Amino acid sequence: MQYGSVLRQPVYGAIAIMDHGLGKGHVGFVAGRTTSGDLVILGGNQNDHVYYAGYSQQKFVRFVYPSGYKFSYQQLPIQNLSVSGDASIH
Repeated sequence: MQYGSVLRQPVYGAIAIMDHGLGKGHVGFVAGRTTSGDLVILGGNQNDHVYYAGYSQQKFVRFVYPSGYKFSYQQLPIQNLSVSGDASIH
């Protein structure tokens, strides 16, 4: 099933789709990048919590944005992640 517009790179607010195979995966919202270049994803059910987590961009198979909404390929904001999953945006 196709949802939204598939993007050529992640943008702020896009839905990031991770595929673990065998019908299992994870989704979250792109919220920025870490200082080391990982994507910062806001997701639920991450260790039974809703919080920000950093992931390598290579772990994601697709980034989508709702059809009909405008997006921008601007540089993602840099976020510093704490161990608890809190984020501060710079």
